[in-house]
Amino acid sequence: LLAHRLWIRQHAATASPRELGDAQQALDQSGATLQAQLDRLAAISSDLQRAQADARSVSRPKPA
Repeated sequence: LLAHRLWIRQHAATASPRELGDAQQALDQSGATLQAQLDRLAAISSDLQRAQADARSVSRPKPA
């Protein structure tokens, strides 16, 4: 994501419209990939919190 932003910043004045379009498309794709990963991480975090809560709610047997 950052690499695409830097490329656009460095080459915006001299790049062709096609190059800029390609860079924008790559930037959009990187953003979408990152968002998908963040969404997956949030889901995993939620699953983990739920599992931890379930584990705490299970009573442990008392020693004899």
